[in-house]
Amino acid sequence: MRRIATTMVLLLGIGLLLPARAQIKEVTVREINQIHPDSLALLKQLGTNLDIARIQSLIRSPLTGDTVRFTAVVMSDPLNSGLASLNQDNVPSRLHVFVRDTSALSQGKDGMTIQIVDGSYETTGLKNLTRGDVATFTAVVTYFGHTIQLTPISIEFKGHYTTLGLPDSLLDPVVVTTADLNLNVDVGKVQVNWDNFARLNNQYVRIENATILRSTLADQGRPNWLFSSDNGQTFVQADDISLRFRNDRAGYPPEYNRRDPSDPFRPPPPGSLINVQGFVVFRGTFEAFDLGAIPPGAMLKLAPFEDTDLEVLETPPKITDVSRPDFVPGNAPVTITFDVTPDPNRQITSVELRYYTSSQPDTQVVQAAQAASKAGGRGTLALYQAQIPAAPDGDFVTYWIEAEDNMGARSRSDDQYYRVLYNGITQVAHIQETATGGPGDSPFVGVTTDMDLSVVVQSQPAVSGW
Repeated sequence: MRRIATTMVLLLGIGLLLPARAQIKEVTVREINQIHPDSLALLKQLGTNLDIARIQSLIRSPLTGDTVRFTAVVMSDPLNSGLASLNQDNVPSRLHVFVRDTSALSQGKDGMTIQIVDGSYETTGLKNLTRGDVATFTAVVTYFGHTIQLTPISIEFKGHYTTLGLPDSLLDPVVVTTADLNLNVDVGKVQVNWDNFARLNNQYVRIENATILRSTLADQGRPNWLFSSDNGQTFVQADDISLRFRNDRAGYPPEYNRRDPSDPFRPPPPGSLINVQGFVVFRGTFEAFDLGAIPPGAMLKLAPFEDTDLEVLETPPKITDVSRPDFVPGNAPVTITFDVTPDPNRQITSVELRYYTSSQPDTQVVQAAQAASKAGGRGTLALYQAQIPAAPDGDFVTYWIEAEDNMGARSRSDDQYYRVLYNGITQVAHIQETATGGPGDSPFVGVTTDMDLSVVVQSQPAVSGW
């Protein structure tokens, strides 16, 4: 267990020096998070006419710049913090840690969670805290863009919440919907639900039975994913403050909970049903998908922190083992086989093979037929087959599989291709040319076949150096 034994005081060396007699205000986190009623009214009145600069001016805490003190429980593991890049000492330049005011037990959780951002975490002892630790924080209320955060001056460790006799419910998430966080303000566009902003910004929340609308993989980078709990009327984009939900921090020191490069985080595919929990953040203007906010950046996002914060309940069909011809196709149809496995709670409603050729670029659709079934790892695995008609001599044929289930979730396999040669391989170019004309595997990789080639030997085998 990581612990700090004494109170540590830091005079900040980044332009913020605490005056010797600075007034320290004893507050609750809710008082830090509040917005003036007139500002809230104007945010709602301006709606889609808002810009980020106006938003930033209207959401400022009345305690901005003040030194405050409160007691809170640590809600996120400091060693999961992964937003900051490494500094010249090859350690994170700062830690992002979420805490909840212990007053939430008597006053409710609304507005009681906030983010500590600490560039001097070794001195303050923030790094040594663990989830569930209780401490008294003395900090300055600051902003980074439109993100409210606290810069700690001192942290006084009180003990773990269990040894202090506090209930488990203190750390429970607040159950919300995507509409609680973001409002639909235009077709495919959202904006912060300002009525809930003060109570839910930085809050630890849980969203149940949400559907993944978009997701992208990035095994060495930063995957993106976006989900909705109301069939896309509103949506929330995931934010990757935690090391557990990004793949670009392999250089972090080993003590941090970075992902193993052999085990990257991969968000669920579109159509997956999930439960997800994490911290609500209003940070940055980056939007990964064509769905977005008005103005850009004016959406609340969700930052899960632990692996268990994301639970996949159901997934779209899984397409595997798409075959390729093990011969040189000629003037005859080619049969493609593949497996499709639905989620155990869903049924397959459509399976199609789609293809086009280099001389006929319009996509054609062939309905696939089920050929057999067998037990699979997560349900019934079905073998399908579909036939691609004979293509013109010399054409490359590009094809893929699409499958849909009864929840409307659709999967698409990777592209495969082969080349049609009525007379077989008769030129070296037949072996080397690719469907794109650029680098890539031969269309006949892995195929064992006779070739009728007329070639001139260009080197002496006896002097080969291989």
